Amino acid sequence: MAYWTRPAFGLLDSGGTQAAYIGGAKLDMQSMWIPMKQLALDLHVLDEEEALEKFEACKQRLLDAART
Repeated sequence: MAYWTRPAFGLLDSGGTQAAYIGGAKLDMQSMWIPMKQLALDLHVLDEEEALEKFEACKQRLLDAART
C-alpha cells in the first residue's frame, strides 16, 4: 500500500485497485493511469520547470475530475 500525502490529496494503491482521494472525493484511477504513469516518468527529467508544469497540469485534471 502506498499513500502520497499532500493537503487534501492522497493516492492509494490497495490490492491492485488505484483510487485518488481529493478533498474527500474518490476518483477511479484506471482512467488516469497513463497520465499518472507519464507524470512519474516526467518527474525524472532534468528540466525541473517542465516537470513542474506537467505536474500542475495532471493535478488540475484530477481536481476537475473530482468536481464532476
